[in-house]
Amino acid sequence: MRRFGWVLTLAILAGAARAEDLSILSSTDRDAFAPVIAAFQAREPGITVSYTEMDTLPLYDAIIEDRLSVQPDIVISSAVDRQFRLANDGYALPHRSPVTAKLPDWARFADAAFGFTYEPLIFVASRRAFAGRPLPKSRADLLALIARDGAALAPVATYDPVTSGVGNLLGKIDYATNSQWSPFIARLAQHGLKTYCCSGDMLTAIDRGEVSLAFNVLGSYAELRRAQGADIEIVYPADYTLVISRVALALKTTPRPRAAKAFLDFLLSPEAQTLLARQTHLSAILPIAAPGLSPATVKDQATGPLRPIALDAQLLAYSDRMHDEQFLTLWRSLVPSK
Repeated sequence: MRRFGWVLTLAILAGAARAEDLSILSSTDRDAFAPVIAAFQAREPGITVSYTEMDTLPLYDAIIEDRLSVQPDIVISSAVDRQFRLANDGYALPHRSPVTAKLPDWARFADAAFGFTYEPLIFVASRRAFAGRPLPKSRADLLALIARDGAALAPVATYDPVTSGVGNLLGKIDYATNSQWSPFIARLAQHGLKTYCCSGDMLTAIDRGEVSLAFNVLGSYAELRRAQGADIEIVYPADYTLVISRVALALKTTPRPRAAKAFLDFLLSPEAQTLLARQTHLSAILPIAAPGLSPATVKDQATGPLRPIALDAQLLAYSDRMHDEQFLTLWRSLVPSK
């Protein structure tokens, strides 16, 4: 479970030069992001960085309710709809540069919110649980497998849309995309559906044998666990694979606009994009030289259509409170609490 208020300061300045402090509030795991911060510090030795990690929904609420003891300069979150709303509602500092102009149109909004990763939402299966069984290649395959072998399979996992901002968004997009979403979720709930705050927790549950498969897992986290030796299989759903981009923005209230803009540009620089692809496994959004995770490698692995989640006005509906209440009411009717 993620801890609130964890702060990482990654700068030791030589000499007596006074540092410019840059505060980042982020939903991205600290270990995954540390190489990027370290590289930024090396490029900008006059800037010290504090990095506070917080779950997506508390992060958004803390900003709009103005209840942070230290106001961040940069906000990073995988809850794309919440980030879009912050930018749309005037919380973000506009920034335009040759670097931001390289982003695809769907990954930036109003020169204020910028996607900087390209992460597919995938199936992750336990090799032990699926030994001697075919891996499901689609949502329909998963239901067919449960109908045939459900008694022998542990429950299935996904995000908890009640507590996870990114899980809330993905559930709503799946509902809008897939006409069979409601019966799909209902059948998984009958079999045994466990929900988690984070992709990392889902992967740990697979490793412990608590679940046999997880869906809508961030591919970046799964690739890292597999590289570390986890006994898992990764499947890109053949019916469709959503792709999410972590979104960064500088708050309009920052007293350090130069440092904030420098960090945004660094995130989209070839150096940072290569680090994201090769060291953090978060996947670059811009083309990089092989090897490393990037749109090209994701496309090569996909077995069906890729559907990036665009930074556009549709996201406002997903973060609307009335829409949220309606969706969660439906979710609770399909997945009763125990």
